Amino acid sequence: MQKKLWIEIFVYSLLLITFIYLDLKNDMPTVYLITLIVAYLSVIIYKINRLIKLKSSDVN
Repeated sequence: MQKKLWIEIFVYSLLLITFIYLDLKNDMPTVYLITLIVAYLSVIIYKINRLIKLKSSDVN
């Protein structure tokens, strides 16, 4: 389960970097980029939070 979460976090991070790169090339509207950044960051934070909860439950 933890390995799957790490892979998901990695994939979402790569997507986020790709969208930022596209915006820097001016191929993408800035408002659209901001919306995507907020969405992907919230997903990444959620996944990291789940990972932390899994690790803390393993310790107990």
